[in-house]
Amino acid sequence: KLGFVSAGLHLREMSPYLDMADVPVALPGEHVDFWKPSNFSGTLSKGFAGTNGYLIAWGTLDGPPETSAPGADVQRHIRFWPGGGGSLEPERRPDAGYWIVGSWAEWAGPVRMEEEGADVFAHTVTLGVNGWEQFQILIDADPDKILHPGQSGAPMGSPVLGPDGDAEEINSGCCWLIQGEAGE
Repeated sequence: KLGFVSAGLHLREMSPYLDMADVPVALPGEHVDFWKPSNFSGTLSKGFAGTNGYLIAWGTLDGPPETSAPGADVQRHIRFWPGGGGSLEPERRPDAGYWIVGSWAEWAGPVRMEEEGADVFAHTVTLGVNGWEQFQILIDADPDKILHPGQSGAPMGSPVLGPDGDAEEINSGCCWLIQGEAGE
């Protein structure tokens, strides 16, 4: 009816020990639309007492999907905010670009993000000794135009909020978190 396979709830990173090169299997980390009118999918559950169960499901679409995966309607309109949100009215869009500020620079001196393409901006961050950094994005380097996730330590894919015109956001801990190995 909806035409998508749900994301794996606990899948964070593929094990490097799995050889999946020639195996026709997908382990989705996000919702995936059906690419054919019918599809097999499965899920495994392991119980505490040793009980294991595996469900294989087969589904078919009688016609085009009624809707796409949850959030896909947002992503169609806001391609540069994968987690949703971030809808900016034309008068609030940047004149000079997007700037980033974060814990690696002790929240001082926003740095201009590089434009890699139409509405695609990037900045390279080297993780410190703790193996993590936090950041926010500013429109036109203006501290009153802060884009943030609305929570502290938000993971990748969190919705984008702001700009609220509230400079206190930078001190309130509403920021995204990047984690990895120190020096990455």
